[in-house]
Amino acid sequence: MKNLNEEITRLYSLHRFGIKPGLKRITLLLNEINNPHLEYNVVHVGGTNGKGSVCKILGSILKEAGYVTGVYTSPHLTHMRERIVVNDVEINDEELHQLINEILPIVEKKRNDNPTFFEVTTAFAFEYFRRKKVDFAVVEVGLGGKQDATNVVQPQLTVLTNISIDHKDVLGGTLEEIAKEKAGILKKRVPLVTSAGGKALEVIKEVAKKKNIDVTVVDRCTWERLEKNERRQLFRVHGTLR
Repeated sequence: MKNLNEEITRLYSLHRFGIKPGLKRITLLLNEINNPHLEYNVVHVGGTNGKGSVCKILGSILKEAGYVTGVYTSPHLTHMRERIVVNDVEINDEELHQLINEILPIVEKKRNDNPTFFEVTTAFAFEYFRRKKVDFAVVEVGLGGKQDATNVVQPQLTVLTNISIDHKDVLGGTLEEIAKEKAGILKKRVPLVTSAGGKALEVIKEVAKKKNIDVTVVDRCTWERLEKNERRQLFRVHGTLR
């Protein structure tokens, strides 16, 4: 096997294309690999804070319910394998090597409008989940919502965590503008669960109403830790839905 570190360095070179909002590049790339993201159920998770934690918790719940579950999050802490997980097991080196060598040549042919690093890793995740025959994929938004590469999915459930000011240069200068951008992941008649409040929630509800979406608002929860060891932590959550 060619040195994986060299291949990952080659992949990281796509960072030079920076952040390029829009769905055109990811859509074309996914078309090239026969749209793997349309072959399983998806929970799409956006918002400002806590997205990764929500994805991990939802992935754990679905796995314990007996579903083969993929989780795609970003960024990673130590290695990009952390981004792509099925049933709590990270993609391994050989599997990552295969994806890089099958998909990156397609990317490198697109000289006029190269996909970004995040768009390519998103395609990796979607294809890997197809190969693993997942029942569900829990997918975290990378940045914003409407123009994020993950917004090509057709989810069965959408989740928005709290909304606050972030990435003003990309998402907008006010809370309302940011909420509207993040609410761009809402799909017609796909239920939404959100912990947003205040003006952000007002914006989200307005978007949801236009798309005939049932909205469940999660009030602040309290957590009771029941168990902690080197393998896991077990919690009981107390809260209300409205």
